[in-house]
Amino acid sequence: MYFIKTLAAVAVVASLAGCAPMLSGAMNAGTTEADVLAKTAAHFGAKPEEVKISAVDKQLLATDYKATYKGVLYNCTLYYGSVTCKKPGT
Repeated sequence: MYFIKTLAAVAVVASLAGCAPMLSGAMNAGTTEADVLAKTAAHFGAKPEEVKISAVDKQLLATDYKATYKGVLYNCTLYYGSVTCKKPGT
């Protein structure tokens, strides 16, 4: 009986793991430009008015965009609530 319960638990976890991209996609669908701006400003340790956001491209799991902070352009990605920004060409 223990084996059957363990097998059932593994099956439930495996089935839920397949839902992660779908759930993440649903979460990203609700991402607004205000969310992107707020998270990017926090990433730079800046006030939202100090950051400019452009070329927002919402995809299934991530949002790609360009951010300008202190006169420097960055290519950024918001993925699972985390911001990554790099200067073009790096």
